[in-house]
Order: sequence, then structure tokens, then C-alpha cells
Amino acid sequence: MRNIAILLTATALAGCGGDAQTVGSAGSVSTGTVTTGGTPTDTFVAPTTIKIYQAQTATQSYSYNYDEHVHYSKVQGTDPATGAPMVDANGKPVLVLDPNSRTVVDAVQSKQLYTANASTVRSPASTVTYDPRNAQFTLVINDTRAGANISFQDPAHRTDFSGATTPQRGVPNLEVGDPSQWRTKGVQYLQVDSGSTDQVYDVTTFFYELPTTATNNYVSYAGYVRNHYDAPTETVLKDTATGQDALIRRPTKLDRAAFVFGQQTSNNAVPVSGSATYTGNMIASMVNNPDFDIDPAARTYFQWISGTATVAVNFGSGVVNTSLTGTVGAPLFDATPIKPSTNSFTPPAPAIATGSSFSATSSAAIDLVKTGGFTGQFGSASFVSNGVTKPVDIVGSSLDGAFYGPKAEEIGASFRVVGGVPDQRVDIIGAFIGKKP
Repeated sequence: MRNIAILLTATALAGCGGDAQTVGSAGSVSTGTVTTGGTPTDTFVAPTTIKIYQAQTATQSYSYNYDEHVHYSKVQGTDPATGAPMVDANGKPVLVLDPNSRTVVDAVQSKQLYTANASTVRSPASTVTYDPRNAQFTLVINDTRAGANISFQDPAHRTDFSGATTPQRGVPNLEVGDPSQWRTKGVQYLQVDSGSTDQVYDVTTFFYELPTTATNNYVSYAGYVRNHYDAPTETVLKDTATGQDALIRRPTKLDRAAFVFGQQTSNNAVPVSGSATYTGNMIASMVNNPDFDIDPAARTYFQWISGTATVAVNFGSGVVNTSLTGTVGAPLFDATPIKPSTNSFTPPAPAIATGSSFSATSSAAIDLVKTGGFTGQFGSASFVSNGVTKPVDIVGSSLDGAFYGPKAEEIGASFRVVGGVPDQRVDIIGAFIGKKP
């Protein structure tokens, strides 16, 4: 029999437009539906007061230098005053660098630094604050590498894949339904530009599954993308009479996160007997490097995986079995060339092809006293492409989840799978939600 504890939290924070209420912390009492006098009903689907939701989060951060080795040709210069061809004292042509002849010879990633983390229910690492009066989200991710504290206003920062301004590169397209009716798409995108220039790029995107009474009443999954490119520098490596070789370097930092947030079930409201099956959506970010073991400069790249989760819960034994299925998205390769060139360096095909199928299974145990929900590990994960199965050699994994709603009507979790599709670096972080039929 699993352990059960009744933990009560009553936290109120002052905020714009009224009092802020913290919900979704481990062991807290679910706010459910609140009605005061003649005020509108306050729910997760349609909140009327400021809410601060604890978010179970998994993060990735990848910093590196994107280096392009380029070659310039030299051509006979022209006199700027007369336009005549330039010659030296001996009548020989004076050769000058032709900037329009820039050709990309090679492109690599150097000084790579990758980190990832997955939080627990007790230490959720992130918060999502929503102020319904100002239609403003504030996302705080407490992570040393992928940390964030940024606000998004809807509709000022709203974007979608069918409009004039679309989400940035590296954001998964999860929209469904009629593009003219954004609330039927199921996923909302908000995006903020933090001072990009013609030399520097810094844009953050926050997306989340819209809660509806038909799908998810008490919990949503969400994702976070930040792409930051610093101003490039150019260093001459070799200069000859006929040409010049140079290195163009662009410092790059890419952050990703997947998380769930909502109104958690109080410990004493989680069933202690019976069983239930939850189904819902899943989102995951995968970092991949197919040649990591043989080439330290080989490119590492991100791919999103979107799909579904099926979770079977036995409340009596406390066993939680999860099955994930999904489809792999296109990789985010470095935008090339950094500067206008006569060509571009084409990266190799991704080791996990776009459109590949993904599946994974995990087992977890409910322990509301120690973990505030359920924790476990993955027993298997694999990809299938063109009929060929590529199993992931799992070397580490985690799954941390909780129940949501007044009576555990819904479920949500974050997870991480670390390993290799032999001879590769593979690290998957993700989140999923589910609802009883």
C-alpha cells in the first residue's frame, strides 16, 4: 500500500489586477471551481484571478560556436576615381579581395557545451503565472543554463503558422483545425523579440495546449524555445597573392524546455483503490549527434517529437505504466551561410529521419509522501524509419508526474531519456498530459 499524506498550502502573492494564488504545488489542495458572490466562475479553463502554477519542467541548453571556413578570390582592382583597371609600377595588375566571391568551404561547431535537467514534483523548477485581467503570462525557469524570466502578452505577442508573422525556426508546428479560428487549433504560440538587430538575434517562443472542457480541464503541456545568436566575427587565416582564407564565427545558444502546469489534486483526494487509463498529448525535444564518438566537431542538432501518451494507473498497487508514441520533426540545422556567399554548406541528413516513428515505455510508482506524485524510469525507447527499428541504448532516464483536478481526473508528467542509438548522442526531454475517458 502506498503512503498518503494530507498537505495543505495557503499561499497568496500580491500582483497586478488582484491577489495571486499559487496552485499546483505538490500536495496542495486543488482550487477546482471557485465562485464568490456574483463573480464569474474561476477555473483553469477560464480563470478570473491571477494564478501562479508550479510547473514540472525538463530543460536543455546547448552553447557552441558555429564556424564557417570561407575562401575569397582576388581580382584586379579598379581605380575609384577613374574606374580604370589598377596596375602597379611594373604594369602588373593589382589584385584586391573580391567580397562577392566568398565561398563556404566547411562548417563545424566548436566549443560545444550541452546540459539538460529534469525537475521533480516536489521541486518543480518553474512557474507559469497568468494574469487574466491583462492577458499576460510570465514564465520563470530556474535553471543555471536554460533559465528564463520573461512575460508574454496575448494578443500582442501571439503568432501562428498561418499568419504573416510565424513562429521562429526550431518551433514545432502543432496547430490543428481551421487556421481562421485560433482557439480550435489546440495550441497557442506567444513570441517575444528581446532586442534583435541585423547582427544579433534573440527570440523566445512559449507555446501551450489550450485547456478546454472537451480535452483538458485542469492541466496543460507547454514548450519553450529560445534561439540566441551573437554578432559574428571574421578572422583571416591565410592570405596569398590570389586569395584569402578566413574563419567566420557566430556564438550560438539554444534553449529548450517542456513542462506541465495546472491544478494538482490534493493528496487525500487521490484514489487508493481501483484503476484508470489516461490518454492525452505528448511533446518532447530531442538533441542528437550522430557522429559524437568519432568527431568532436560534428554537429549537434535539435528535433521535436510530438504524439500521444497512454497511462495505465493501478491506484491500489500504486503502479503507473506509460506508453508514448510520436513522430519526429525536422532537425534545426545552423542557418547557413552566416554572411552572403556564393554557396552554402549543406549539412548531412539527420540520423533520425524526419517523419520517423518514436515509441517508449516506462514504469513508475505512486508515493505521495516522498514525491508528491509518481516517479519512475523508462524501460525501452526506439525509432522506426522505413521499416528499420533503431533502439535507444538507455543509460539514464526519469519520469516525474502528478494527478490533476479535484478527483485525479487528469494526469501530467515530465520526463527525460538519455542514451544512444548506437554510436550517437541522444537526449530526449518531454512532457505529457492525459485525461480519463
